[in-house]
Amino acid sequence: MLILSQMLAENRHGHLSEDDISYVNTIYSAGNDLLNLINDILDLSKVEAGKLDIEMGNIVLSDLQLTIQSNFQEVAAKKKLDFAVRIAPSTPAWLETDGFRLQQILKNLLSNAFKFTEAGKVDLLIGVHANNSWGQQEIAFTVTDTGRGIASDKLGLIFEAFTQADSGTARKYGGTGLGLTISASLANMLGGRIEVQSMEGKGSEFTLYLPAQRSIGVLDEAVASKQLATSSAALSVADPVSIAVSEMPLSTAALKGRSVLLVDDDARNLFALSHVLESLEMTFTIAHDGIECMDRLRVGDNYDCILMDIMMPDMDGFQAIREIRHTLQLNTPIIAVTAKAMKEDRDKCLEAGANAYISKPVQVQQLISIMVAQMKVEA
Repeated sequence: MLILSQMLAENRHGHLSEDDISYVNTIYSAGNDLLNLINDILDLSKVEAGKLDIEMGNIVLSDLQLTIQSNFQEVAAKKKLDFAVRIAPSTPAWLETDGFRLQQILKNLLSNAFKFTEAGKVDLLIGVHANNSWGQQEIAFTVTDTGRGIASDKLGLIFEAFTQADSGTARKYGGTGLGLTISASLANMLGGRIEVQSMEGKGSEFTLYLPAQRSIGVLDEAVASKQLATSSAALSVADPVSIAVSEMPLSTAALKGRSVLLVDDDARNLFALSHVLESLEMTFTIAHDGIECMDRLRVGDNYDCILMDIMMPDMDGFQAIREIRHTLQLNTPIIAVTAKAMKEDRDKCLEAGANAYISKPVQVQQLISIMVAQMKVEA
């Protein structure tokens, strides 16, 4: 639904009126809202059931700075808000935590800040905080906005599930009331907490505190500034979450005439993706599962790229990718397509042998960018 509505909104053949395009954009927006609601409910259910995995690793804070800046720069520009992500001097360069969950929390906090801010600015400051109560240092991620603020008697309610500061908030701004609940739970699982200060009509300040005892190194401000100035195109194509699509060059001419093996068991996904490939003047062959994919490759069919769905019957995408790499020993670029951008799924895809990873619903420009990058790599 999201892919096709996105393609319709482009109105390439000029058949749609302005009202038609408005309707299509509304369908896309509503579909995105529904997807976010489903994901939030699933995350909350996993937290409550104790089934949400935490995977610790070393996170480079300057890389995180660049990613967050790229992800929200377009939102800030559309709302005409000033936006900056800054790292305070003497902040450790590295932090050991779950990078995926950290980004999830920060994206929730920043999304709220942009949603409730009509004028002024939104900032994210990363710095060191001395916790006198615990006798240890913490890394503080402070999101500040100049938005509508929260009444003091409502501050205690905002972290409750399905609850917003007042009934008018839900009507005017939408949202499920789950983002802060999930963020608070994730912060707790990472050994931290979220604190909030707000004044109605003046703005809000949400701060995520995470333990800093495992952080190493000290930030080199010159290096950080250089990295922040680097184009988002320099980010790894294997991490589509970090790609700012609006900044990527879309050299679609490089894709014309290229062949793709499209592997998916869902007729709706095949229908949508095949239309994307047709619009790029690419040729494609369909395989309905991993077994059919292997059969086509065994007979010697050659492709410039393979789009591999992960969740399929009989032989799933993970097994098919491993078979392609180890049994057939093919180096054809493989882009894994999965239902949700969970860190563990991304790692499994890359470990199995995929070159890149993209999550559903597939963003057309993002898919184009990754295909262009992968085929250039192989050229």
